[in-house]
Amino acid sequence: MLKTQPFIRATLFYVLFVMTVFPVVIACWPLIFISRRVPFFIFATGTKMLIVLMRTFLGIRVRFENLEILRKLQQDYPCFILAPKHQSEIETLIFSTLLKSFRIIYKKEINKVPFVSSYMQRMNFIAIDRTAGRKTIQSLIDEGLQSVADNVPILIFPEGTRTAFGERGRYHAGVALMYDAMKVPILPVAHNAGQFFTQHSFVKTPGDIVFRFLPPILPGLSTRDALKELEAKIEGDM
Repeated sequence: MLKTQPFIRATLFYVLFVMTVFPVVIACWPLIFISRRVPFFIFATGTKMLIVLMRTFLGIRVRFENLEILRKLQQDYPCFILAPKHQSEIETLIFSTLLKSFRIIYKKEINKVPFVSSYMQRMNFIAIDRTAGRKTIQSLIDEGLQSVADNVPILIFPEGTRTAFGERGRYHAGVALMYDAMKVPILPVAHNAGQFFTQHSFVKTPGDIVFRFLPPILPGLSTRDALKELEAKIEGDM
């Protein structure tokens, strides 16, 4: 890690991120229409570049714990619900280094961002209108059932939005309703990304970001019990 001040290191990180990752994403944009595998490859490559830049300039390392839980679940259930905390920008990206394919549920406002919307749509990610009430829930269930048919995992943030490190948001029923309709496990993930890659701070804190896979919630529970167990597992491990 460079022996420079935190502000300078953060500046170098963002400048090099814009100079390396963005050009790759833009230059490869025409290729994403060839095959759906191409945007996933670009997605994962950009994330790996981000991890290297974080380690080099910010002193932030990313590691995973209990990977055997994820691998075992992948063998038993081609489709499952990946349910991590949401504290920063990176957990939306980080799982692309572990999964060959998955679908992310994201707010439809992101579709207004040039190039990003094309990637999202080509990777068959799920845009939702968070103001649509019951229609949003039904859309989540329909997309979940399609993911089961396609054998593709779904990533959803149970709290719906980012929370600061150490805080607990409200766990929404949508994830439990999807679990009930899809008849697949939920894989809880606890992590501390918000402790180091702080959401509202330009300067980041050096340290180890740990993503810990927790024992899955297998099909068969009621929606209420599944949601309670999901919250207990994640928050109990934070």
